[in-house]
Amino acid sequence: MEALGKARARAIAWHPDAILVSIHAAPVGESGVDLSSGAIIEYVFGRPAGEGFGAGAKTSNKRFTVKLSSAGESGAESSAAPGRAAIDPNCPFEDALKKVRASGVPKTTALVVAYEFSEKHDRTIFRVTSPGDDTVSRALDGQNCAILVR
Repeated sequence: MEALGKARARAIAWHPDAILVSIHAAPVGESGVDLSSGAIIEYVFGRPAGEGFGAGAKTSNKRFTVKLSSAGESGAESSAAPGRAAIDPNCPFEDALKKVRASGVPKTTALVVAYEFSEKHDRTIFRVTSPGDDTVSRALDGQNCAILVR
């Protein structure tokens, strides 16, 4: 994702050790994320809390969010509960979507996609849901795209 690289550059300008905490995209349609149709992508970065930089490393309560929308790109600092770092996904966003669609989710179903560290799975995951449709719930390994939960 080229956008992740640009978001990371802004985050590093905010703090030189900024690490990815999460990615959130919605709605994700048949053709992916269409910012011109009202979709939003948010990249959230944190500051390391002294445990290194790998997946699951603790982050402080300071966050920097880069938001992409039809209005353009914005960045803002905020506070949140301390969290866990997510390393960049090795599974490309587009490949994760293909896996979800191949698992039986119709192409026309609007999705919400979140990428973050999962305490339950002890790894980074893509969490995919569909608002109002409880049958659509997938968790995919962020490093190899394997479906962990259907």
